[in-house]
Amino acid sequence: MEQEKAYEIFTDESFDDETKIGTYAIVIIQEKKVIKSIAKKCNIQLESSTECEVFAIFRAINIIEGSLLKKKTAQKFWLRTDCS
Repeated sequence: MEQEKAYEIFTDESFDDETKIGTYAIVIIQEKKVIKSIAKKCNIQLESSTECEVFAIFRAINIIEGSLLKKKTAQKFWLRTDCS
């Protein structure tokens, strides 16, 4: 089995109440180095900043599942968000 890998995943969002446009960012850090960063407009219609934050967390989980999660490798994931 490979050495355990640990990742810190940070999410944040921005939402304009007037236009109902949200953006989000995800930063993935491993061993104190940024290995991936994403900043995009939300591609679905949202009604609040809370919905936008949940969308950012959802996208981060998709990244974990789609490209970081490996079989036969011990891994830890810390998802850090400022969502209340």
